[in-house]
Amino acid sequence: MHQTVRRTLACVFLGAFGLLGLHAHNGPAHALPTPAAPSDSTAHRSPASSAQRIGPQIGVFVQTVLHTSRGHTAAPEGFYVPRARLGAEGQFESIAYEVEADFADDVLLKDAWAAYRARPHLTLRAGQFKVPFSYSELVSSAATDFVQRPRVARRLSVGRRTGVDVGYRAWDERMRFQGGVFSGETSLAEEWVAAARLTWAAPTRGVRSVVGANVAYVRSTENRGHARYGADVRVMQGPAFLTAEVLAAPDTRAGPEMGTYVTAGYALADGHLVRAQWDYVSGAVPAAASEGPTPARSMIGVGYTLRLAAPLRVEVDYLAPPTADAFDERAVFVNLQVSL
Repeated sequence: MHQTVRRTLACVFLGAFGLLGLHAHNGPAHALPTPAAPSDSTAHRSPASSAQRIGPQIGVFVQTVLHTSRGHTAAPEGFYVPRARLGAEGQFESIAYEVEADFADDVLLKDAWAAYRARPHLTLRAGQFKVPFSYSELVSSAATDFVQRPRVARRLSVGRRTGVDVGYRAWDERMRFQGGVFSGETSLAEEWVAAARLTWAAPTRGVRSVVGANVAYVRSTENRGHARYGADVRVMQGPAFLTAEVLAAPDTRAGPEMGTYVTAGYALADGHLVRAQWDYVSGAVPAAASEGPTPARSMIGVGYTLRLAAPLRVEVDYLAPPTADAFDERAVFVNLQVSL
């Protein structure tokens, strides 16, 4: 009961603070929803320069979702608040830092890390943060293409862990590398995790394309381990974008698992974005990992995004398996979020 009251008050406070920030935001009133770029959203953040100082910058992210469905779904039915985050980031000389808490989650602390710029293109980081595996997982929750991440990303991505990693950039930052070692998740019987990710931004005119590849090794407490692999590509030209990713774990305890998704979107005038997605999974993907109609292997989704102002975003998603009785196993998500 105490936790419920605390989270409710925190969500009210953060929501009010975010709505007040709409009037103070300097961004355009009807900016187009900008698709998240892999080279920006999955990069190893590093201090800008050895002499620069940036004071703590406060960030607020509140996401409210209205969900309705037919058929099995692991997402809560009705209205809920999946994220209510308050964070701070800054830089002092060669050290950058970030701390973020989520008042809507059982685990209050989400990120807490510090990064040291050892060389112009070399950064060392320690603390708690996202493991560099899976493009979809590394994209911020405030910038995902759909309200819910693809099923395979929610199943096979490693998530946040405590550990250390190294980031390296080369060739005018077109090539980026992240790799590190992290603690395991006790509830998942993990002992430790090692992961690495490499991205390359193709130097083309008019078309932005970024390809990525990642690998992770998860060691369990039962003296056995398994590897996970993934590859992704994101292409952007003008108002259009296309994203594709495949993830696989050939030797998990439940058997081989694999999945892929393809997402396409087109930004219209005055802050409107239309989206479509094909989502496929195979193997022992449990219903709890889907947060959508399952156990269908394929899922088709369409969505619409409206950005009323730079911090305020409204999304409507419709998901259903491509079968004759799809309407009987569909899910609808309506998302209203404020991000400052």
